[in-house]
Amino acid sequence: MKTFTRSAAPMVLAAALALTGCSQGQDDTAGQDAQGQQPPATQAEQAPVAQSQQPADASATVEDVTADSAAAAGVDLTAVDPLATATVPAVVEGDADATMEVALLGLRRDGKVLVGTYSFTVTSDAPNPEPRWIYHYLGDQGWDPYLVDTVNLTRHDVLGNGSAQTDYQGPKFLPGQTLYAYAMFAAPAEDVTEMSVSLVDSAPAVTGVPIQ
Repeated sequence: MKTFTRSAAPMVLAAALALTGCSQGQDDTAGQDAQGQQPPATQAEQAPVAQSQQPADASATVEDVTADSAAAAGVDLTAVDPLATATVPAVVEGDADATMEVALLGLRRDGKVLVGTYSFTVTSDAPNPEPRWIYHYLGDQGWDPYLVDTVNLTRHDVLGNGSAQTDYQGPKFLPGQTLYAYAMFAAPAEDVTEMSVSLVDSAPAVTGVPIQ
């Protein structure tokens, strides 16, 4: 497992920067071809946690958000083994030192699509925190993962399908809980066996991630 912790300005792959212009057409076409692919689950299947207050049974809340989000993302909770992780600052009221670990759990080829599965876990000592979206923990920013095919020098963004990734303004979760998510990308050529992966903005990209 490859682990990266943000301690200074984020590193950016030179290849990824150079590729954005040349890869746009290819990714758009692949995304159109993949429109018929069925995502792991629709956003309606994800059960948000109530924002106003925590239920009396906090342990049940943890179990529910974990199980529900894992089912929606197609994650087998009995076989969670991260391929890579990145730790970035998290915005939590009352805790300036809060962090969020984002993990890549799998990168699976499914025809013309690559399906990435992820987990998000916030660590914080804030008293009585409220459940929040990924969007909030990232400082009111979206979650925009992407892949880079370093063999063919192309960048692969999330497909332009509304259900091609977990909604970062969908399910809410508390610090200490784990939320599971998925994102779908156009697959590279069959002879490409690994990708560079940007898990989250402001964290270094992870190189050499195998396609399963």
